Amino acid sequence: MRLLAFLFPLLTFLLSWKWIRSDEVAAGGVKVAGSILLTLALSAGFSFAPLHLFGGIIPIGGTFGLALARYLVGGLNLTGALLVTPNSFWTSASNDGYVARIRR
Repeated sequence: MRLLAFLFPLLTFLLSWKWIRSDEVAAGGVKVAGSILLTLALSAGFSFAPLHLFGGIIPIGGTFGLALARYLVGGLNLTGALLVTPNSFWTSASNDGYVARIRR
């Protein structure tokens, strides 16, 4: 979760922006579950990519993403893992309302 460490400040900013503007946060539990699923899907997805930071030492998905990607490949094989990861991302994005914003 090395690269995805930048996702947490963004999610915190979006939540605090809602709080500052006194907007209602509808379905808070669904948003939290979607954010967790988004983080897991992105970390596993980045681990499938052959990208590394700092001269090839650190995988871009992080250690947890690499472990999650290996677990998915072990349980579902490579094709299944590559199908589950983008579907998890799409499900989490639609839960958080990102897809609705893109379609507008």
